[in-house]
Amino acid sequence: MPKKKYKLDKLLEGITDENLHEEIFTGEDVGREWPKDDTGLESGLKKYQDEKNVSKKR
Repeated sequence: MPKKKYKLDKLLEGITDENLHEEIFTGEDVGREWPKDDTGLESGLKKYQDEKNVSKKR
């Protein structure tokens, strides 16, 4: 059976205030993780949230 292919933009469209969870701390960086901005969020997530006006629950 062939693997299903997903489009990132379609997956991101499913993110809402109701299903967006807080960041989960999994330990200190150990390798080539995405750089974090001054808020502590991964840059890609922050950019997406800014573009879609999705606020992170605190």
